[in-house]
Amino acid sequence: DLGLIYDVKIIDDWVGVKMTLTTPGCGMAGAISNQVRERVLDIPSVTECDVRLVWAPQWTPEMMSPEAKKKLGHS
Repeated sequence: DLGLIYDVKIIDDWVGVKMTLTTPGCGMAGAISNQVRERVLDIPSVTECDVRLVWAPQWTPEMMSPEAKKKLGHS
């Protein structure tokens, strides 16, 4: 809902996730990417997961879903 996931590729039992964060200086970058990786690996048919953080395009609040915008008070 936040628009942080830019792409997901699935090849057999491998999943690749391309994502960003709200800011490149986020001190939680490693923890967040590890949590994403662990969640994907919880899927029974997945044995490998590669999470890549990218900074282009830069994230903006406009990338959020309408539901997320409403919950967070963005128009």
